[in-house]
Amino acid sequence: LEERNQRMRMETAINGAVNKLSELDERMRRTEDSSKENKNALSQLISHTKNVERAVTMSQQDMLTKKEQQGTKIQELYHKLATVQQNRETLERTCYVIRDEVRELEGKMDNLGLEVKDFEGAVKM
Repeated sequence: LEERNQRMRMETAINGAVNKLSELDERMRRTEDSSKENKNALSQLISHTKNVERAVTMSQQDMLTKKEQQGTKIQELYHKLATVQQNRETLERTCYVIRDEVRELEGKMDNLGLEVKDFEGAVKM
């Protein structure tokens, strides 16, 4: 009888231990599954972060390229503006010279007109 009681207690203890092990095994499986999900989520997040970093880097490179192109274009425009200003100044000087030459020619024409009138007067006498 004593042996039977002891055996019953042992079976109960073993069954309890087996149940506890099964419970621990189930918890371990759920923890592993959760860990796998977390690992997958973290991998996706890392991948997404790398893609964002690449996009930002490419955007920065594009901005730098555009900035350089704009700088070059601005320099070209400054050069063209300087050329236009220089040409305008040259044209202004040329216009002043031509105006002065026209005035001089007008004066010569007036003088020639007077000389012609004087000559006509002298010829009529």
